[in-house]
Order: sequence, then structure tokens, then C-alpha cells
Amino acid sequence: MQNKIQFQLALNYGAYYGLSVFGLFLLMQITGMNPFGFLMVFLSGLAMLFWLSKVIRVLRNRYMGGFVSYKDAFITSLLTLLLGASLYGILLFIDGSVIYADLLESYKTFMLEQTDQMTSLGVFEKLADQMQEEIEKTTLQQFAMSEFTSKAFWGTILCLVLAAIFKKNKPFDFNDSTA
Repeated sequence: MQNKIQFQLALNYGAYYGLSVFGLFLLMQITGMNPFGFLMVFLSGLAMLFWLSKVIRVLRNRYMGGFVSYKDAFITSLLTLLLGASLYGILLFIDGSVIYADLLESYKTFMLEQTDQMTSLGVFEKLADQMQEEIEKTTLQQFAMSEFTSKAFWGTILCLVLAAIFKKNKPFDFNDSTA
């Protein structure tokens, strides 16, 4: 029963997370803002923090009687993260192949500008040349997978921290004679 509740919560809140981050991405695309820059990273990080902490709090307060173990909090938040990041990656791929066909070219342009800034400082010129070659080879699938991977990596660290913050063990009863 508990695993079923954890999966249902993860599925629901993972969908909320993936759709909210993709909505931010589309909003930035539509308004002409850079959907690859710092603002998008910051806002998607806030969305990740909000939805992961929300799913742990709902699990703890609504379904676990006010107490949740570190393991349950971590597993539920990690599953939420992976489902949400997967949905976001899939939606990015669909967006880049159906809706906004210039998505990959915009990404490559942004990344090449970042690499040019690095070479203008006079450092890492050889590395920058290698990076430019790899950027040119990037496909839409690789772009969507890299977005999933980065969200999964940083989100896993956040899940570990949030599970430690929100865990609440049942108090030990010293008067219990069955122990």
C-alpha cells in the first residue's frame, strides 16, 4: 500500500514538475528571452526545489501520519525527480522536432557564444576548439538527454538534502513494554 502511494505521488508531482519547467521554457521562448541562460537554470531549480519538497511534505503529513523515514522521503522525491525530468526531456524533444524547429540551432548558437567568451579571455583555447567541434555535432536527442541528465544529477543531490531536512521519525516510547 505504501509503495503504491509513493508511486502515485511521484507520478502526480513529477508531472507537475516536468510540465511547469517546460512551461517556463516555452514562456521564455515565446517572449524572446534566452531559454538556455542563467534565468532558466535558476527558475527550473526553484521549480525542482518546490515540487520535491512538496511531494515529501504531502507524503509525510497526509499519508504517513506526520512521520516519514529518510529512505521513504528520498525514494519518493527521487522517483518524482526522474519522472519529471523524463517528461521534460520528452517535451523538449517534441518541441524541437515539431513546434520550434530552430530549437537545436538556437542551443548551438548559445553554446558557441559561451565558448567564444571563454576563448576571448585567452584561456583554454585548445579545449574551446574541442568544445566547438562537439557542439556542432550535437543532435536534438543529445540535447534532450543532456537536459534530463543535468536535472537528474543536481536533483539527486537535492533529494538527498531534502530527505534529510524533512524526515521525521516516530518518537521512541520508553514506557512501551512490548519492546
